[in-house]
Amino acid sequence: MSADSANVYSTTIGSYNESTGSLKANLPARIGIGTSFKFDKNYLFTLDYMSQSMEDFTWDGKKSISLQNANKLSFGMEYRPDYNENGFWNQTMLRAGISYEKTPYKVSGYSVDQLSLTAGVSLPLSYGNTIDLGFQYSKRGTQDFSLVKENLYRFNVAISIGELWFIQVER
Repeated sequence: MSADSANVYSTTIGSYNESTGSLKANLPARIGIGTSFKFDKNYLFTLDYMSQSMEDFTWDGKKSISLQNANKLSFGMEYRPDYNENGFWNQTMLRAGISYEKTPYKVSGYSVDQLSLTAGVSLPLSYGNTIDLGFQYSKRGTQDFSLVKENLYRFNVAISIGELWFIQVER
């Protein structure tokens, strides 16, 4: 891909524009594969794998010494009661997952890895429509070798609108 580049340095005195121009960047393809397995009509298990050869990334013909190949393995599970039954709890879905990622970043020659745990629930608003709540905890990096360890917390709220809202009812 082609990219425009500008190196600008800012200080309290002012800004200095070192160079600008056009350059070529090579961003390697990201490849992923996944599968899912439904068990006993109430349980869904998923497994995903992603890989990206970031060691092949080049910027203006130069490779970065702080990039490595990225890989991610994820496993998830969903419990769905009998959705055709009436009742709030019969239509509530529970989800959980875990993933391990070798991120594309190296710091001082050491890999930055990430482990994530997720949990979520889909609460029914009406048939086919839910409000989805999710929580993710991730641990990235390490304090070994004078590096930084991060604890990340993420909370998600989403509304899923089913297709039934868009079907016109005959009167």
